[in-house]
Formats: sequence, C-alpha cells, structure tokens
Amino acid sequence: GSQVHALGGPPDACVVFFDIANLSIEAGLFDAVLPHFKTCTELNAGYIDAYVTASQFLSTLNRDQEALSWLDGGRDLFLRNLEWAQASQDPLKQADAARKVSLLHQAYSNVYTHMVEYEQATQHLNEAIKLSPDNMQSWVLLALVERKKGRQDNCMLICDKILSMDPNNENAYPINEHRLICTSPTEVDNFASDKQMETVTEPMTKSVSDHP
Repeated sequence: GSQVHALGGPPDACVVFFDIANLSIEAGLFDAVLPHFKTCTELNAGYIDAYVTASQFLSTLNRDQEALSWLDGGRDLFLRNLEWAQASQDPLKQADAARKVSLLHQAYSNVYTHMVEYEQATQHLNEAIKLSPDNMQSWVLLALVERKKGRQDNCMLICDKILSMDPNNENAYPINEHRLICTSPTEVDNFASDKQMETVTEPMTKSVSDHP
C-alpha cells in the first residue's frame, strides 16, 4: 500500500537530498554521497533516480558489487509496482511503471558492462527494451555491448534498427555519421567512453526520469 503509493512522485525533501548527493559528487565529497541517496530513498522508496545514480557513482569508483546491491535494493519494489500497474489496466500507470523497471535494467547493464560481464549486460538490456522499446539509449548500449562481444553483424543490425526507428535521435548521430562502431575498435572505445561519461554525469545534474 504505502510503498506503492510512494511511487507516484517524490516529495520535495527527497529531491533536495538527491540534489545534495549530486552536488557532493561534483565537489568530490564522496563520503557524503551515499548517505544522501539513502535518505532520498527513505523519504520516497520509489524514486528511481536515486538507485540509478547511486549505482553509477559506485561503478565509477570500481565498487561494482555495491552498485549492484543498490539496484537490488529497489528491484522488488519496482517489480511489484509494475504488477500493480498492469492489474490496474491504467495505460499511463502501466507505461510509467514499465519505464522505471526499464531504467533499472539499463542501470544493471551499465554495471555489468563495466565489469566486462557482457552476457549479463545483454540480458538486462533486452529486458529494458522489452519494457520500453522506444528508449534509444538502451538500443545504443546494446549495439555497443554486441560489438564488445565481437558480434559485429548483430551490432550492425541494431544500428540499422536505431536509424530506422529515429534517424534524428541524438544517440543515433554517431552511428549515422560513422557506422564504424561495429567495425573499428578505436571508434567503439571512443564512443563507448563518451556514452559512459554521459550516462554517469547527466543524471548527476539532471533527473534521469521523464517525470520525477
């Protein structure tokens, strides 16, 4: 009851602690980061951004197991909320709940990619895409993971799908411009590094959720 209700949106205090955590990252005050993310989730257990950004922060410090633990901490709640939304037959609630679980899977994939566990990363990206097929970032990350696994043909197929879905999407631009991410390790590494940096830094200044 109360936990599901909390998924509706964060109270102002939750956002304040989330912002303080991000400011602590920017200031290099790393010891202050996780306590503020924890307070944010205590105020609103359903604030997906806190789990995702905390996991990204930990992964950049090579604390990948802790990053996974943070995501595990919200997984059951978001899955229950998805079941509740599906049972409600409310399309808006269903879409929002699916989007949050999709973001969680995408966050798992980022950590597993950092750990060079590409099969696990692929599994989570496939789940993310199944729940939110219009999320271009999940498709781009899947293409990169396929390339890292040495599956250039799969990578190219995914790139073609991205371009057919949304050729003007900012994530598709490097694919449309070069189409080398499937064949050139240097291009892949540069693109992956750029995307990893965006993935890590953007939520620290801007919410990863469309509707926080």
